[in-house]
Amino acid sequence: MKKTHIGGLGLAALAAGLAALPAAAQTLEDRVAALEARQAQPAGLTTPTGFTLNFYGYVKGDLIYDNSHDLGIHSGGIAGITAASTEDAASRAHAYQSRIGIRGAQSTDMGELKFNLEGDFLGGGGGTFRLRHAFGELNGLLAGQTWSLFTPVGELPAFIDANGQTGAPAYRVGQVRYTAEFGDTSAALSLEEDNSALKDRVAIAAAVTQKFAQGSVKLAAISRSLEHPVNGVESSWGATISANAKLWEGGLIQASYTQGDGISSLLPAWSATYAPELDANGQAIGAKGYGIALSHAITPQFEIGAGYGVNDYDDHAGAAADGTDKLSAVHLNVKYKPVKPVTLGLEYIRAERRQFDGARFDNDRIQFAAQYSF
Repeated sequence: MKKTHIGGLGLAALAAGLAALPAAAQTLEDRVAALEARQAQPAGLTTPTGFTLNFYGYVKGDLIYDNSHDLGIHSGGIAGITAASTEDAASRAHAYQSRIGIRGAQSTDMGELKFNLEGDFLGGGGGTFRLRHAFGELNGLLAGQTWSLFTPVGELPAFIDANGQTGAPAYRVGQVRYTAEFGDTSAALSLEEDNSALKDRVAIAAAVTQKFAQGSVKLAAISRSLEHPVNGVESSWGATISANAKLWEGGLIQASYTQGDGISSLLPAWSATYAPELDANGQAIGAKGYGIALSHAITPQFEIGAGYGVNDYDDHAGAAADGTDKLSAVHLNVKYKPVKPVTLGLEYIRAERRQFDGARFDNDRIQFAAQYSF
């Protein structure tokens, strides 16, 4: 048998290789640590001022059929249907509800600093860019445009129809707001732009929200001042209570009740012509809205939902015979997600309007939507 001899040169090379192993291992550990550090960093772009940016939104295409009246791009058009309206079936397709937004956040010595900028194309009756959100927030202080503090945001159902639920105040305005949090309880106060053409000053809103393991409850109030062209300034007020709860796996219940004087412009599907805020004597007209919605995720891909909402307006001095006494809407929908970013939906909407003279007008709408989120 032959013996293998390792010369001095070979022994030196072997020793050098063994000596290099710890350094190589350390280099590999450093590379792994650097990779993990990069993966732990938040996704998105970083601005020179330190904000981490995240873009979001969706492209949404809608196909709509109305059986009695052309309500327009959403079912809120029922508010303007009268005996003079053309009664005929109508159909349309649009992508106006497509949305794009950007969020930014960074940590500071005073807490998280964040902002949100978002819009869609439902402005001008459809096709014009509309600003939805544009606000910044630091340490509880918010300034800019977002949902009114009076809006029960957690109780707004995810309908396919862009009008949302009749009966629930849902609007965005410019405002300055301060929120204080005490564990699961939060209290907020805001000074807000009043969206009424009769406004005499900014609106003042306040809210308290209590979170629970299965949902939350919110109480909100608003104070307004409206000016009648002849009879001077009139006080206006509104109050709302709302709640949402996940009482079973995959299920969600949302409900709200709103009441006040001179608040018709704060409710959805509003018409200044048929639902004024002040009567002929300059007095605020009473109104209330209520709604309930139920949704259930049968599987992660398949969901069903239903909702019912009402705007109810008091009779008043100088009320026109064709003035709106009541608006109501029923929503029934199914949604399917073939893949995570895509939602296909079908919704049936029964919208009705009743006048003070007893005349009634209704419309059945079928709406198909395909939404591609990014």
